[in-house]
This record gives sequence, C-alpha cells and structure tokens, in this order.
Amino acid sequence: MIAGIKHLLVMPVVYPSNAGFEATLRVRSHAFATRVLWWVPILGALAGFVYGIYLSIVGIREVHSTTTGKAALVFLIPVAIVLLSLAVMAAIPGAFIRTVLRQHV
Repeated sequence: MIAGIKHLLVMPVVYPSNAGFEATLRVRSHAFATRVLWWVPILGALAGFVYGIYLSIVGIREVHSTTTGKAALVFLIPVAIVLLSLAVMAAIPGAFIRTVLRQHV
C-alpha cells in the first residue's frame, strides 16, 4: 500500500523519467529491510529509521533518474500529510475542551 502511495507521488513529480510501479515497489522493499536493525538495542531503531529514509530517497532518485530534491519531495509529502492530520486531530479535541471549560467558568 505504501509503495502504491509513493508511486502515485512519483508519477506527477518525476513524470518524464518514471520507471514504473515495480521499480518503486523494489525501492520500498529495500528501504523496509532496514527494519531488521530495529532489533539492536538502543541505537538500532534510530540507525534503521535514518538509513531507511536515506535508502528511500536515494533509491527513488536512482531508479526514476531524477534529482535528490524531487526524490526527497516524494518521500516528504506523505510525512507532511500525516503530521498535518495529527495536528488537526489534536487541535479538535483541544478546542472542544477549551470551549467546555470556558462555558463552565
């Protein structure tokens, strides 16, 4: 599913040199393999996480013959959407609680 989302972002961002869904799936699979490092205590999870990001960006850049900036954009758009969604989901209950507390004071 994540590979499909990434490929939907690759299509408009890297349009002329798009290598297809199979290439995007391969990149996602190789980047996901870094989760093996998460078993190492303390720094394993951090190293695996950072190296997975690096492999995703470099993999998209190499497979789709694009620039590092465009590859990073493909990686960062879903991250920004998730963070924005979390911020909205946190703000709604906060606003509700604030409204309730103001009415009772």
